[in-house]
Amino acid sequence: MAQQGADPVQIVARSVGAALAIAAGVVVAIYANWTADAGGPLASAREALRSEGFNLLLVSVVWLVAGAVFQTPAALLRRARVGYGWMMVAVLVLYHLLVALIAVPVAEIAPTMSDSAGRRDPGAHYGAFLIMVLYGLSLFGVFGGVFPPLERPKRKKNKDDFQAKPWMNLLGVAAISWLGGALALIMIIFKFS
Repeated sequence: MAQQGADPVQIVARSVGAALAIAAGVVVAIYANWTADAGGPLASAREALRSEGFNLLLVSVVWLVAGAVFQTPAALLRRARVGYGWMMVAVLVLYHLLVALIAVPVAEIAPTMSDSAGRRDPGAHYGAFLIMVLYGLSLFGVFGGVFPPLERPKRKKNKDDFQAKPWMNLLGVAAISWLGGALALIMIIFKFS
């Protein structure tokens, strides 16, 4: 639901930016797999992370960065803090690299997906872990959430005011993401190692 008084141009710009970012993630993942099939550094990354980890991580990073690129014009239209947003994108890319470093040893102990196991496949824990810890945060880039508004709403100051501290939204999503991700990680470590 659109905000009251939201400019239709902004809504269209943000929607088109999100669609382009999602499409870019899929296209880059397909191209990266073709490149990895030919050998080179992407092949070793795909081998270390396993195919599902490689694709999930790659799509998440591309969604984050492409989303920020495509959402920057909309952020400028709504006078958002673009420099601050790109700083958040840089921090989130570093976060993705940290998760990739964690994912490599997890990929070694996690069971692989089975074609016949169905819904209760224990191999799904690895992908679930990556989806939970990455995708909530990458969607901030896709939908322009990394660009906080320049002007804050006029209201009583409150130490828990999330608009006054836009990074709090990011930390909240990260905390919730890691609650689910930690459960999947615990399952992998204690059940399958």
